[in-house]
Amino acid sequence: MKTCFISVALLATLVSVNADAAIKKCGGVAQVNTADVVITGCKGHTRCIFKKNTFASIQLPFTLNQEFPSVTAKVYGVIAGVKIPFPFPHSNACANSGLQCPLTPGSYSYTSKLLVQPAFPSLDVDVEWHLVDGNNQEIVCIRFPVALQ
Repeated sequence: MKTCFISVALLATLVSVNADAAIKKCGGVAQVNTADVVITGCKGHTRCIFKKNTFASIQLPFTLNQEFPSVTAKVYGVIAGVKIPFPFPHSNACANSGLQCPLTPGSYSYTSKLLVQPAFPSLDVDVEWHLVDGNNQEIVCIRFPVALQ
């Protein structure tokens, strides 16, 4: 019995160490396969590791069934259910992000990076990354756990 318990505990530890951070869709009209989303520091961690004074990057493929003339990126930290906007200077998702607006029905891959400011507190936070149109309609929203270090 004791050997069985130790084996189960060891297996649970190995699974948690090798697990990738859970990336979840949190809204939007686009089709997103979260398994195809690539974010800095998520591989092999239960939380994505964002180190201060470095860039965290995202590659977010998605498919649309409708047209959007413009796209804006918004990034939030979610603490105790409260969304706090991250300072994000690259909010125009139609410039330098792999997207060329207007977006028409089809497949796209949004790419961007965010400087993890040295002033950010060291804490665990959920991050929401949104792409919205000019009327604030949700195109894509993904949410993932982050450890700011």
